[in-house]
Amino acid sequence: MTSRRFALAFVAVLGLALGGWCIGQHGQSSFLHTDGLAYATMNRAIAEHGDLDVGRYEKVRARTRHVSHGISSVALGADGRWRPKHSFLMPVASTPFYLAFGVPGLLLFDVLAAIAALALVQRFAARFAGDVPAALATLALATSPIVLEQVHGYSHDTLCTLLVAVALVATSERRMALAGLFAGLALWAKPTLVGVLLPTTIALLLVERAPAGAARSWLGLSSRAWARGAIGLAVPTIAHAASNTYLFGAPWITSYDRVIAVRRGVVTIDPVSAHWGKPIGETLEGLLLGQRGFAGQMPMALAGVVGLLLLLRGRQRGVALGGLASTLAFLAIFCTYEWPLARYAVPWLPVLALGLAALVGTLAGIVPSPEGPPAPDERRENRVILVGLAVVVALAGTSAVLAWAHEPATRLSARLATASAQVGDETCSFFDLSNDHLACTRRSDDRHRPAGRAGRGRCRAAGVLGPLVLITPEGFRSPATTVTWPDLPRGRSPHLLLATERRHPGAPPSVIELRANGRSIGTYSIAGDERFRREALPDDLLAHPPTTLEIEVRGSSSTACVDLRWAR
Repeated sequence: MTSRRFALAFVAVLGLALGGWCIGQHGQSSFLHTDGLAYATMNRAIAEHGDLDVGRYEKVRARTRHVSHGISSVALGADGRWRPKHSFLMPVASTPFYLAFGVPGLLLFDVLAAIAALALVQRFAARFAGDVPAALATLALATSPIVLEQVHGYSHDTLCTLLVAVALVATSERRMALAGLFAGLALWAKPTLVGVLLPTTIALLLVERAPAGAARSWLGLSSRAWARGAIGLAVPTIAHAASNTYLFGAPWITSYDRVIAVRRGVVTIDPVSAHWGKPIGETLEGLLLGQRGFAGQMPMALAGVVGLLLLLRGRQRGVALGGLASTLAFLAIFCTYEWPLARYAVPWLPVLALGLAALVGTLAGIVPSPEGPPAPDERRENRVILVGLAVVVALAGTSAVLAWAHEPATRLSARLATASAQVGDETCSFFDLSNDHLACTRRSDDRHRPAGRAGRGRCRAAGVLGPLVLITPEGFRSPATTVTWPDLPRGRSPHLLLATERRHPGAPPSVIELRANGRSIGTYSIAGDERFRREALPDDLLAHPPTTLEIEVRGSSSTACVDLRWAR
């Protein structure tokens, strides 16, 4: 099989395997885990207002709870506005998917990025270890728990891996403008990626010399190649400096220098630099042996380091030294960080796959030989590979999108993101996308207490499947929970769908009141063991937006399952 066909087959396997994996996870857990919600909030701000003012979504949350550095997702801007703590490159790139498919589009974007990144990881490792060992090594790393977690997610680490992989592949193939551009984007996305880019790039330049007879300058590159690389690197670097100046007042001030924390209702600045300084031994133990470290989350990465040591014996010792140097750089960067997580090493996959491929090749008796820069016809084949990638991903992505298809906007359960909740004297509009619920917290603690959620499972008493808005005042000892939807779209013939989940035998009925524009239009008493029922409402209800709809649930012994559906 030719290299081109092998690459196409590998991309097809990745697309089908990762797409199938994500479809299989449907309904088991949300893909907006770790920092996914923070990035999704940026998508929402960009899509709805065309800016990065995430404070409109986060300030209410901060007033009602303690927010530590680890869970904060905002930074204080130079103008006093609350800006994103994390890089906004991924939300900017993925917003077209968000506009086209809603929240499920973010998963589609992540799967696309993961397939492209892993395909390039294989391509990079194959250059020094051969196609088959590189493919086996990449698949072995791709099935690591932490990598699968990032694939079924909306993960910034996935994008960073793609940026690093493009930069390293472009460097190895002497496409210096592309290498510089993507290296600059990677450093903009996460400055700590200098630990993998710098030593590996230097090693590649030492190993991959310029063609015989070409004008030479430094590290085997012609002056024109250096100029193209410098220009490519300068473009995102200047843009990064400009964005820092606009958002935080100076080119050298980043969002991580201005992280907002809230302690007992008082807003403070808690920079990320304050979270280095943990004992080295304790951090290294966590990184290597902890539950969220390499042993538990990416064990094949340790085998990859062994493979890099094996490469020192052959003609690839230069790139092996670069890989080992980048591994040591990772440990040096994170050896005293407060949160020792193997997840931070996901962008190091190109280097780890190279080492693992060398180990696989050694065990299989395959001796790789160095390859030169791709010939012009191979470059044309690369474009064919990209087309094949797009086709495979479109097929896998279509299934994923169908699995997470939006509930029609004519149901309240599909519009929980625009709602707010009032639980007793607590007002909150914190929409936790990771759990599809509205959450309030007491001022004295940090515990989430759900006020409402869009349930995708079965409302047990109702005996029906499909999204419903589950509203509960239980746990607050408050007389009522009210969920409010502003500015509903135009519609006709609304029907209120009601049921309750009884918490204990003999529970008293729940009282559900529906108000439109502050005017009560119906009060319903529904027993804890009552089956699902449907109430017809006036045809002209919600026919003339803007309309504010409130649903209030009184009685803490049961959860009300409520939804409103109307025809267009």
